[in-house]
Amino acid sequence: MKCPKCGKDKVLLKTWKEVVESSNGTTSELTYTQHVCPDPECQKSQDLELGKKHDENMERERKKTEFSTRSKGNSWRDKS
Repeated sequence: MKCPKCGKDKVLLKTWKEVVESSNGTTSELTYTQHVCPDPECQKSQDLELGKKHDENMERERKKTEFSTRSKGNSWRDKS
């Protein structure tokens, strides 16, 4: 797996397993792996970028929820 920024081969940072339960009660074991760029500066840049995108997504979701909550009860059907 190559780093999308610098093209170097990524290295395995960690692997972990998690058991998850589905809505019908069955369980599955998932195995996760996390790979990182071997260049610390490149990885730091990617981490900052991902953090920024995460914050933007959380803010968008907060606004969506706020709008949804505010607009309940304001439907044209409620006005008789």
